[in-house]
Amino acid sequence: MKQNDLKYCFLKKYLVILFFFPVYYSISAKITTTTDVDNKDSLRKYSIGDLIRKSYAEKNMKIYCDEIGKRKLSDYHKSVYYRIYGEKYYFEIVNDFDKAVTLLKISNYYAKKANDLTIFASNLNIIALIYAVQNKKEQALFFLKEKKKFNSQEKPNYQELLFGGDDALTYGVFGDFDKKIKAYLKAVKDLDDYLESEKKLSPELILEINRSKRDKYSNIVESYLLQKKLDSASFIIKKIKNLPLSKRDLDTYNIRENEIHLAILQGNLDDAIQKAKKDLNEFRNNKISVFYDSYYLAKAYNLKKNFKTSLYYCEQALLSKTISLGFINHELELYKLAMDNADKLGDDSSYIKYSKLYHKVNKNFDYNAKASFITRLYNQDQIKPLQYELNQRKNKNYYFLGIVLFLLLTGYFLWRLIKSKECKKKFLEITERFRQKENKDQYIETDSTDKEIVDQHLEIDSSVSANKENTNQNLEVDRVETDSISKENAITLAPEKEQEILKKLAKFENKEQFLSPNISLSVLAASLNVNSNYLSFTIKKHKKTNFNGYINQLRIDYIIQKMTQHPEYLTYKISYLAEECGFASHTTFTRIFIEKTGISPSKFISYLQSPPK
Repeated sequence: MKQNDLKYCFLKKYLVILFFFPVYYSISAKITTTTDVDNKDSLRKYSIGDLIRKSYAEKNMKIYCDEIGKRKLSDYHKSVYYRIYGEKYYFEIVNDFDKAVTLLKISNYYAKKANDLTIFASNLNIIALIYAVQNKKEQALFFLKEKKKFNSQEKPNYQELLFGGDDALTYGVFGDFDKKIKAYLKAVKDLDDYLESEKKLSPELILEINRSKRDKYSNIVESYLLQKKLDSASFIIKKIKNLPLSKRDLDTYNIRENEIHLAILQGNLDDAIQKAKKDLNEFRNNKISVFYDSYYLAKAYNLKKNFKTSLYYCEQALLSKTISLGFINHELELYKLAMDNADKLGDDSSYIKYSKLYHKVNKNFDYNAKASFITRLYNQDQIKPLQYELNQRKNKNYYFLGIVLFLLLTGYFLWRLIKSKECKKKFLEITERFRQKENKDQYIETDSTDKEIVDQHLEIDSSVSANKENTNQNLEVDRVETDSISKENAITLAPEKEQEILKKLAKFENKEQFLSPNISLSVLAASLNVNSNYLSFTIKKHKKTNFNGYINQLRIDYIIQKMTQHPEYLTYKISYLAEECGFASHTTFTRIFIEKTGISPSKFISYLQSPPK
């Protein structure tokens, strides 16, 4: 038996290559074996380091792990102990996923106390993988995200580069093949960059890097095969063959397995059978190798319609069954194959037996969507590449997002419709008010003496306030008379005086003196020969607003009347309309226009140009 092949077979099908090796590397650095072990000695004679290694390597790992638990352990060794139980026993052997996750979290508690970053990160990856094999994508991605946060704390070292792209295994399990390929391609590039930047690497390190590249390429091939991108898979296999590695390093189980799978998907079933049988004979004593070689032989013979031989290899494979850490759940696929073979052979008892086993195991994996995909993968008439829809959850997510987007868009358009109706209603109310106003005779004749007085005072006050132009241009806020206006609550005017002021205000409005950019409460009071407090009091009482609101309303009414009676105004820019009615800027004009009408100037103009029905 080739020891190198056994090593890579073990690394391929278990977590060792992505999870255990960096941890084992850390363990080896910390643990020294104090004595050689005599096979006849009891377990108590083993060092903790020996027990840890045997827990990973031996078939009956539980007896060694139980012995570890009896020892007085440091926080570091406690983290290793709970990790072995969680990963190797409850995950890989018992398939108790909840228990496995719980123990791995306990392991991380002690790893954190021991400040062992390698075990901590590796545990997060295993937890993500456990959720992935159950098709629990959200939980898997959550722990991958946590691992990425953890990884970002330090720059990747040499060991992390060797095992870079380990997130990709989880992505591959739930069917995101493109992401898996991308992650491994990046990991390969990082290794190439490292080789380029480090000029004085030992031959041993260069060999280790090229072996790591080989394994990452093999995982890329596996993803291309599952997408049925056979040309791409063949291209990557050639890249593997061109790596500067020995013939022995290029003749690993990983590579041969991909070549067997490629031959099946290409329809070269006899070639696939020949390769699988050769591999099976060479690795007959290796449980993992027997399981996967037997699976491919069962698949190939089923496709050749040799159902009896296919059923035989199904049964042989299931005798050596192990948990699948990839996209395909080989145990469930073997049950499906056995059911199909039994059905074709008319073996009802075997069909019922494997059907029950399939449904029992499937409860833990929710495999139906994947099973349908695998059926299409091995359909000889399926030529075009396949794209798995991530357990159909991706479609469900898009469906949910589509519903949310539809509701948001529907709500937005409803809001726009309601807003549009409100604007149209306000527009019609405004235009109706102005039509009614035109039908009334509101013009008050002003005698020549009053006209001269008003004009004279405005002219005088205009020159007086010339130096204050910057502060008086915006009539929205008038601060000049604040102190005097605050005394209005104490004012009491005779009705005759109020009528007198109202008459003067009417004349002021008819003369359109409010269009002056220099108008203010003090200027108007002086022009009307009225006390400013009395004027402000009268405006608030009869106009139901303050001085600024009064002037702003007059200006907005003025420009609306111009736009409704003179079509040429509809072609003017907003800035010109603002200046025309006395506002210092189009921004202030627009804001005041909306405040007084509920419609923007541009919308009002569009309604005038195309009146709403």
